Amino acid sequence: MRAAGFGLFLIGLFFAAGYAARVVPESAMQGTGPDGVITPGDRLSAWGDVAGPAFGGGLALMILGGVLARRAGAALETAPKDEATHVPLGDQLAAMEKLLLELPDGDPATHTDELRAALDDLLESKVPDFLERRTEMINLLSLGGYAGLMGAFAGMERAAGRCWSALTDEAWGEVPPTLKRARLGIRQSIELFEAVEAPAVESAKA
Repeated sequence: MRAAGFGLFLIGLFFAAGYAARVVPESAMQGTGPDGVITPGDRLSAWGDVAGPAFGGGLALMILGGVLARRAGAALETAPKDEATHVPLGDQLAAMEKLLLELPDGDPATHTDELRAALDDLLESKVPDFLERRTEMINLLSLGGYAGLMGAFAGMERAAGRCWSALTDEAWGEVPPTLKRARLGIRQSIELFEAVEAPAVESAKA
């Protein structure tokens, strides 16, 4: 539905823009000014006779497409999640911390593949899945609580990304400190989430 809405909008935009620029020759106009002079009103009237219906149709398609796309987007945001796959936000954070804590320490050169695979899962799957729930987090934590959580979470994501880059570049000395920062970032994210979540849930119950 959303794609169809965008398609209608683009078709309408094409028609509206094309006919809005339609030029009507003066020979097709009837001047109503003194001595038959063609006035701006005559030009507008002539354009309306030639291009007005198509322009109006294109404008209508744009409006219809915009409404459909917006409704489809709102429906996606508010659609109920499958209870079997809807993981609580706190559990998502805990799963990311578990992944980071279980990564082996020591010489990263001896377990590069394991580290890279785990960080790939974190950065390409777990982090995007969590960030997709932005609206839900704002509704639960308020905008201020969400902003605080995202500050710590972004620090974790950056550190994990740098750790992955260090592994790729074989900069072994950079792996332990960046991994440590990622673990610290996810722990701070969990603490901030729990500090804001509990009062928010109690307030909602009241």
